[in-house]
Amino acid sequence: MGKPTGFMEFPRLKRPWRDASERSLDYYEIYTPPNKDKLKLQGSRCMNCGIPFCESDHGCPIDNLIPEWNDLVYKGRWREALERLSKTNNFPEFTGRVCPAPCEGACVLGINEPAVTIKDIENSIVDIGFEEGWIKPNIPNKRTDKSIAIIGSGPAGLTAADQLNGVGHSVTVFEREDRIGGLLMYGIPNMKLSKSVVNRRVSLLKDSGIIFKTNSNIGIDIESSSNLPDTDDFIDAQFYIDNFSKSEIAYCSSKENPKICFTGRFAAKEAIVKANNNFFNTGFSNIEITVGKNGEPLFEGMNISISHIKINEIELSTAVAQMNIKI
Repeated sequence: MGKPTGFMEFPRLKRPWRDASERSLDYYEIYTPPNKDKLKLQGSRCMNCGIPFCESDHGCPIDNLIPEWNDLVYKGRWREALERLSKTNNFPEFTGRVCPAPCEGACVLGINEPAVTIKDIENSIVDIGFEEGWIKPNIPNKRTDKSIAIIGSGPAGLTAADQLNGVGHSVTVFEREDRIGGLLMYGIPNMKLSKSVVNRRVSLLKDSGIIFKTNSNIGIDIESSSNLPDTDDFIDAQFYIDNFSKSEIAYCSSKENPKICFTGRFAAKEAIVKANNNFFNTGFSNIEITVGKNGEPLFEGMNISISHIKINEIELSTAVAQMNIKI
């Protein structure tokens, strides 16, 4: 637990966002850097609950060891806190930014006081871990003779790849789009989840030995499971992951020749991918670009300061603005 009387001494204080007058001019993340001293006080508010409902079915869906790393943060043991967080969470930099935090809704302190700032603490633990260089590629000590194909590189696909690679299997991830990440890349705006954060994790996964193949639409670019590279000899199992219509992972053996069904794609995602590719790869007439509030020029970098873009009278503002592209 944290400090026995911490929840009585210190009020809830969330990690502040950047000032609205500043963040309205760009598409960078809204978060400010973590303040260790303030976060230690927030960690101290975690009580010695008889039943920590933040870990129950009403709380964290991935069973994060929340009271344990809250206590370690309170004691300033950040690296140990990262180790405890990483035991249950493959990508805390994603969940710490975009998770709706049911853990806080289930926090016992929240019955009669503002809940512990669990989400802020989680996000800060992993951000500090990257800053300190504690997070390294997870290279297995030895490889098995098993190879796995994962169809889809969204959060479920990346998690499956990380877990399977960690035990020594050779993993290849097939993604139909031109970038890895699924909804992480094309479904969440930069202000909530910077694409640099996604790319940083993907780079770690690559360095861990995972192979990624983009522009590989199973059923179209690759006609069927039987046409995956050397399926019978090379691919021992396949994971078909459809993050967009349901949260299930369907496991099957390659010998069973399973049906492939990708349905329920979000129209917005389709529009974003097509708009970006068309805009940067083909010529258009009647292109109108309006830059940021004060008319500042476009700049190079992960985020592009654009108020809106029109191509043939079609609004594409968020589509182009959240891409990992330099102009």
